[in-house]
Formats: sequence, C-alpha cells, structure tokens
Amino acid sequence: MHIWWLNLRPTGGTPPDPDETREKQARRAQEFCRKYSVLGMGWRVTPAESELSWDEYRNRRDERREKDGRYDKGGNVDRWKARVSVGDLVWTKTEDDRFWLARITGDWHYDASPAAKKADMVNQRPAMIVEIGGRDDVPERVAKGGRHAVEEIHTPEEMGEVEVPTEMEKVADAVKRYPDLLPRDLVYYCSLWKPLRNTESD
Repeated sequence: MHIWWLNLRPTGGTPPDPDETREKQARRAQEFCRKYSVLGMGWRVTPAESELSWDEYRNRRDERREKDGRYDKGGNVDRWKARVSVGDLVWTKTEDDRFWLARITGDWHYDASPAAKKADMVNQRPAMIVEIGGRDDVPERVAKGGRHAVEEIHTPEEMGEVEVPTEMEKVADAVKRYPDLLPRDLVYYCSLWKPLRNTESD
C-alpha cells in the first residue's frame, strides 16, 4: 500500500465564469467529492461523452497537449490512473484547512456529467473518505501538503512499505511505525476498512 497527497483543487487554471473565484471552485469540488464518494482532478477534454475509455481520453488529451504545451505537462492524470492503486491511501486538504484521508476503492474513470464538469472533477477514483481534522490533528509531513496535483508521500526506506491492515493489532502497529504518514487516532484509520468496523465487538 502506498500513501499519496492530492491537491483537491490545484491553484492553477482560470475559473470559467468571471464571477467565480478559485475558493468557490474549490468548495464545489470538495462538496462533489463527499457527495459521490470520489476523489479526482480536472484536465477535461472536449468534446466528451458521459464515459470515455482510457485510450479515448489519452488520445484526446494528447491532441490538446499539442495545442497547449502546458496541458497536464506533469502527467498528473497518468499518475492518478496508473500508479495510484486500489487500496492506497490519499491525503488531501479542503479550502477550510481540514484534512481528509481516503482509501481508493476503485479504478480510474472519466465522468463527463454536467456536475463533474462544473466541479472540475472529471478524472475520478472511487474513494472512502474520512475527515481527520485541522493541522494539529495530522502529521507535520501531511500538513505541508505537496507541490504537485498528485504525488507519493514516500515511506522512509528503513520502514519498508506500509502494509494493508487486516486486524486491529496490525492497525495499531502501523500507526506507531508511521507517525509521519498516518493519523494519530486509530478510530479514523480503522474507519477506512469496513471489515474492521465490528472487530472490537466480535
């Protein structure tokens, strides 16, 4: 399992509506993600049907890149689709400085619905999301955020890869071993794994 940082609403880009602000756009994106249990990013292509395969999206994206050399120059959608795996954890921050931790529960898909376009959340991954809290509730490394739309928060080499927890004892061990990557409160971490919800009462 890998741990990632996602800028839920990167600072780049120009609001399509002159009356819009980036803050309003960010809040709309956050509301969309919570409502539909997804995380995502923009980089939409036009014209686009309600669904696009990865090959269709990539071809249209490459055509746009030829016209606009800045269009997803960092390969953020490629990383989001190919490198972030089902089961990985993703940290992100809202416009109100509230931090979310999510577990990716499904593969990439392109959503060209009016709601997704308005929220600029067309490149999506299904996710289980929990709100952790403010800056004082998250590790310092997480509070710093990331420079790119999506980037991996690397685990110190001596610790190896973070294991997917399957038992309460392993969850407790993971939080102790990775204090710079995971929330301090086990309740939040455990809530990302449905099979663990009834463990204490079993």
